[in-house]
Amino acid sequence: MTCETMDAVVWSASGYVGAEALRLIAQHPRLTLLAAVSRSSAGIPIGQVFPHLTHVYPGVQMVAAEAIAPLVAAGTKPIALISCGPHGHSAALIQDALERLGATGRAVTAIDLSADFRHNQEMFESLYGKHGAQALMAQFSTGLPDLPGPTPTTPHIGHPGCFTTCTVLGAAPLMGLVRPAIQVSAVTGSTGSGKAAKAGTHHPHRQSNFWGYKPLTHRHTPEMEGLLSDLSDTPVHVSFAPHSGPFSRGMAATIFATLTTEIDAAELHQRFVDFYAHTELVQITKGPPKLKDVVGTNHARIGVTVQGTQVVVHSVIDNLLKGAVGGGLQWLNRKAGWPASLGLHIPAVPWI
Repeated sequence: MTCETMDAVVWSASGYVGAEALRLIAQHPRLTLLAAVSRSSAGIPIGQVFPHLTHVYPGVQMVAAEAIAPLVAAGTKPIALISCGPHGHSAALIQDALERLGATGRAVTAIDLSADFRHNQEMFESLYGKHGAQALMAQFSTGLPDLPGPTPTTPHIGHPGCFTTCTVLGAAPLMGLVRPAIQVSAVTGSTGSGKAAKAGTHHPHRQSNFWGYKPLTHRHTPEMEGLLSDLSDTPVHVSFAPHSGPFSRGMAATIFATLTTEIDAAELHQRFVDFYAHTELVQITKGPPKLKDVVGTNHARIGVTVQGTQVVVHSVIDNLLKGAVGGGLQWLNRKAGWPASLGLHIPAVPWI
């Protein structure tokens, strides 16, 4: 599909990822917001739900799904559906959205930011329970837009999770060079748990605190193993230990791997540079990168260190952008025939 511009519909728009979707759409040169759909915030101005967007969408209200038909019928452009719903519930929401949006004959490209279209049915149901729209699964592909390879030909995309994005981007250039078993220790900010208040995201509990959770059992691990195995000549096993950090957004992963043959530091660094030479949104650093270099951006920064056969990779991203809607909009750009980085060169929050 190649088109000049698209209308954007953000489904489940009232959460943290929805807020970032609205922010990115506002400054994307080829997207125009058609509707921000939210059951809980329908009829409320976007600027009241997200005060930082008041000046961007003055007077624009969020709408219920039932109110979207006349908005869709009034135009003819292709529609970009950005789905920001929760794991295990998004599939049914997307099915409803595609039926409503497609009723007037307008072309729709869906980008799902939940886990609902990242796996086959068997794997999904082992992790999340019964799938809400099994008939749609064949219409979705999953992957990371910064990895080498052609744009999927399926109509829609299921974007991988934030831990998966951070880990796979860091480990991908090593595939074929290391033993097919890697260890990952990663830490995420509290926004990764969503907007609803929880004990683990309550500020007095999170502030100046740090803890691990679900070691070796986290449900993003199969995503990592699947994407890395696709890049390797043998199945890859990932031992994953996630952590909760005392900050609101951002993610850092430390990846440990063992080379099958020694490679000097300069050659390995150059391999990472060459691997990502096709994308402007991944930078390879001299030494470990810092989280503040990427918070608020759609960039990933990666540093690699080697000693003998031992390799350590540090990878940092913004969990809400690179790990969610920013990566999703990269896919949308590619599906629309636009430059992958269009509208996504966002300066980082300054070091103050």
